[in-house]
Amino acid sequence: MKLIWGEKDHNLTSGIDYEHDDFRFDFSDPTINEHKTFERYGYYANGALSINKFTFLPGIRFDRTGTNGDFTSYTAGATYRVTDETIVRGYWARGYSLPKIIFPHGPQKVWTIQAGVESSELENLWVKGTFFYNNTSNIEDVITGANTVTNQIRQGFELELRTVPVWNTSFSAAYTFSDIRFEDTGHDVPGLPNQVVKLQAHYNNSSLGLSGVLTGNLVTWYRVEGKTTKDQNPVWDLTLTKKLWSSENAAEIFFSGHNLFDTPQYLDADYKNAGRWFEGGVRCKF
Repeated sequence: MKLIWGEKDHNLTSGIDYEHDDFRFDFSDPTINEHKTFERYGYYANGALSINKFTFLPGIRFDRTGTNGDFTSYTAGATYRVTDETIVRGYWARGYSLPKIIFPHGPQKVWTIQAGVESSELENLWVKGTFFYNNTSNIEDVITGANTVTNQIRQGFELELRTVPVWNTSFSAAYTFSDIRFEDTGHDVPGLPNQVVKLQAHYNNSSLGLSGVLTGNLVTWYRVEGKTTKDQNPVWDLTLTKKLWSSENAAEIFFSGHNLFDTPQYLDADYKNAGRWFEGGVRCKF
């Protein structure tokens, strides 16, 4: 249930979330079977207040998790419109996520600070940059499987850019760098992504009813001891779509090629990514 009051520049959104869960573990050994039923409630309020070129964005949320006690989350953000094409923004937040149902140490907790700028001042180009710092505590040890928790510092930056269409074609790119370390030792956290790159070329010709997207994804991970990792080359995907006639709800044929160059990209050789594969068909809208 959600209630929205106000307009674009001055508004308040409040609401209640409710969730009922029925959870069951069934093992061959009945002595370790589990069956739990619980209720979850969330109460929240978020606002926006604009004064000239400033916009303030406060928020609060209270959760009764049903399994891991109560938790209160806060957010506080602000944007400043430098020009019609440039915005500076930043926010601070405190939140949580629920662990596995059998994890005894309670929820994962995080507080984060982010700041950045986005602009279309450059002709035919939109750019966005963000710096982030996250302090995350009470994290389950999923790498070794041990029943322990760790605290981690995650910091880095993101860069994005997008061109305007030229001859029905536009390009976009995004890069994320993350420095992720254990808070107590300063060592890298194994098994998490260190760098992520995404490249896209978009083609859209409405007069021909033809569109396509070529996507490249590259990721590098912090190595896990004893695991074979492949992360030196991007995986490329292609999707083409053609409308069969000129209409908003026209049927269309599509073709997709996944991992076009059969590139290996995985953290663990026991869980390899899919090789080259294709699909195609017809979509109908009613």
